[in-house]
Amino acid sequence: RSYLDAIAMKRFTIDFTLLVHINLILMENDAKSCYDRIIISLCSILFQRFGVPAAFLRMWTETLKQMRYHVRTAHGISKLFYASAAAYLLFGTGQGSTASPAAWLIISTSLLATLSKHSPGMVFSNPTRTNTITRIGDSFVDDTGIGETDPNPTQPTAPLTMISSMQRLAQRKERLLFGTGGRLELKKCFWVLIHWKWEQGVATLSTMNDVPQELHLTSSSNNRRILIRRLEVTTRFKTLGTYLSGDGKSTGEYQYKSDTIASHLRRLRKTHH
Repeated sequence: RSYLDAIAMKRFTIDFTLLVHINLILMENDAKSCYDRIIISLCSILFQRFGVPAAFLRMWTETLKQMRYHVRTAHGISKLFYASAAAYLLFGTGQGSTASPAAWLIISTSLLATLSKHSPGMVFSNPTRTNTITRIGDSFVDDTGIGETDPNPTQPTAPLTMISSMQRLAQRKERLLFGTGGRLELKKCFWVLIHWKWEQGVATLSTMNDVPQELHLTSSSNNRRILIRRLEVTTRFKTLGTYLSGDGKSTGEYQYKSDTIASHLRRLRKTHH
């Protein structure tokens, strides 16, 4: 319901993984200009699937089709405008439209539901396995994190197998998003592997030197194969304004808050003088 819920779920996921010593792979995705790339006709179909009246949607789509866009600058509003044409339909539902958040919500939840049919995602159970929770990821607007736990926690899966599975899942997400008009910022995406190695009954987190595998995704827009950035399990990463890390430590968040407070204090001192 808010970005805090998504942050809490991500933090709980990492904490639970560390508590019960299961393997987990996480990938953070960033969609490019999500509102501006929505295919209106497809969005209308999805709205109807969720029960929105067709008559209302015809009015909405026709309004967007007939809309004229002017440019506002310091010198005033331009007389010239641009608009959709039969041979060149504009995408997007508008940054200032109150319908845009609902449109993106319908699209993003449909994408996650489709992904859930191809992978169980993250699976967590109580000790007696009488209660199991599964989910494919956590999303807030264009910031989405997907993940997969080890399908065989009692007999750990090889890291390469888990990485290959995530690569297939992430590629499917990229293609689904592209099919709706969207696009992943592949250079902004990154992934973290939380994998345990056991020696004489003692578990420690594997490093990138222990598991040096890479993960690549192909961009549907230009067919280029991109190496997705990997973070060390101890490296902090920013998600929804908060810093997390695969080892569960809050050092990165504390340092971020400390630096922010110090910056504000410096500005206050300058203002006072």
